[in-house]
Order: sequence, then C-alpha cells, then structure tokens
Amino acid sequence: MAVTLEDVAKIAGVSHTTVSLVLNGDKKISESTRKKVMRAVEEMNYYPNYHARSLANGKTGTIAVVATFFSSFFAADIIKGIEDESLKTDYNISQHSTKGDKKREEAVLKNILYGRSADCVIAVSIEPPAAILEEFKNRGVQVVFIERSMEGFPAVKVNNYRGAGLAARHIIKSGRRNIAMLYGMFESGDCCNSRERLAGFRGALDEAGINLPDRNIISSAYEMDDGAKAFDEIYSSGIKADAVFCATGDMTAIGFIKRAQAEGLKVPQDISVIGYDDLMISSVVSPPLTTVRQPIIDMGREAFNIACGMINAPDKEATVKMFEPELIIRESA
Repeated sequence: MAVTLEDVAKIAGVSHTTVSLVLNGDKKISESTRKKVMRAVEEMNYYPNYHARSLANGKTGTIAVVATFFSSFFAADIIKGIEDESLKTDYNISQHSTKGDKKREEAVLKNILYGRSADCVIAVSIEPPAAILEEFKNRGVQVVFIERSMEGFPAVKVNNYRGAGLAARHIIKSGRRNIAMLYGMFESGDCCNSRERLAGFRGALDEAGINLPDRNIISSAYEMDDGAKAFDEIYSSGIKADAVFCATGDMTAIGFIKRAQAEGLKVPQDISVIGYDDLMISSVVSPPLTTVRQPIIDMGREAFNIACGMINAPDKEATVKMFEPELIIRESA
C-alpha cells in the first residue's frame, strides 16, 4: 500500500499541511520541524505523486531553469547553487538550453508555459520578449531572472557598475594608460550587463582623466576562442594596449592570455589582463588571473529561494537582490 502524506504527518507528529509546506520549501517552517518531517519522509520511503498533486492543486512541483548554455562554468555554478537549495525541498529542477538562439528561446518558454510543466522559471542571462512575459503573468507562472532585470519581475544581479569600476581603478593604479575592454555581445545583440560594465569602467577612467576610445572597445562573445580572437583584433588594428579588461568573463580573459603568450607577449609585464567572474579555473591558470568576483553559487541559491517564495505567495512584491562584487588580485594584473 502506498505511503500517503497523512502517514508521514502521523509519524512526524505534525499536520499534513505542515508536511506539504516542508516539501514545498516554505521558509516559515522551523528547521527542527523540517528535519523531523524529512526524517519521517526518509523512514517511510515516501515519494510524492507529482501528477496527482498537479491535478489537485494546479501545481507541478517543478522549477524550470532556462539558460543559453549549461556547458559554461558560470551556468554550472548557478545550477550548483540552485541544486544546493532544492535538496532542502521537494521541488524538481528541469533544465532547458536556448543555445543562444532567440527563436529557440521563445519556443522553450512557450513549451514550459503552455505545457504547464513548471510553476516557475529561473531565467539565466536571457531577456524574453515582453509579450511572452505578459503571458507568464496572466497564467500565473512565476519568472525569476539571474543577471538581467525586467520590470515587474524579481531578479538576482551583481552590481556590474561597481565591479567594472574596481577593475578600472586597479588598472589605473598600476600605471597603465593605453587600455582596452572586451564588451559582451550575443548574436541577438548586447545586454544590460554589458552596458552596466561599460558605464562603470568608463566612468572610473573618466574620473582619472583617462580616455577610452571607441576603437579600444572590442565586441566579443564569452568563450576562450573569443578571447583569442579579441587579441588578434586589437593587435591587427594597431591598438598598442598595455591593459585589457575582459568584461566578458574569465574564459575570454584566459583565451586572451594564451594568445598573447603565443605571440611572445608577457603577462602582466607587456599587457595586464583582468577578467570577470572568478571561476575556479582562474586561480590555477598561468599566470593566475586577476578578476572581479561574482558570488555565482550564492546567486543560484538566492534565485531558487525567491522562486519558492513567489510560488507560495504570487502577489508578493517583485524585488531585485543585488550582490556586491569583489576584486580578486592575482598575478595577471
């Protein structure tokens, strides 16, 4: 005979409502009660009937994570944070890649929405069309953004303006003056993160009376190969940069360094390089990478908790959780 929610509640000595709240990650439940319930769940081998629960209360028990790619280190750390928190709840996590294609992104979101396959979407580094977001609102499916912020929706972000300013001031302090920057672009165009980082970087240089010519701002994607291509573009165009800020992330910074070294340049003697993210690999490359740290795993955790809160209280006011970055100084700059 199948174990029921009521059976678990009896063993745990709580109401079936409390068991349901624990399994759905409600933060109002005390830690001691949560542990007691989860102990009963494990002892009785209780597996919730997600299909029946969906039919009964209109909820799927699933949170969908939609990102451009899950192969990137950034997305992997975001997922780690989400999974860390999801293990404390009964929510399932589904992953959906858009592969950086706007048509695919729209199709993925419509499949989730019209197929009613999730109670909430955590959108990582994407900006869906306003019309689709309005449909999500109308149908009561929550959306939480990571890295982007859309009016009327909760979001988790890092203070990109300040982070880029930290990078610029470190470069200035080192005495470098011929400075270049890699500016993030997707096939569909730039994004708010790129604009915020450019504004913060340029603002700090302006304060120091240092000009950043438009030709020194190099459009780039986000992988190692893109960093190598950016190096080629800078040097083929005659820009004699002695410092570069890879606002596109640590992977492009590493690709830039590898190509610079292959061309006989020394880092940081000939050119200093600063990345953005502080991925695990950044401390073990040669030379170790100076970078702006984003608390990526914490961002994933926060987004998941916001998602749970919005599912349980859909009328809750949408807020933006802003994390502060930190400059991690190593040998590349």
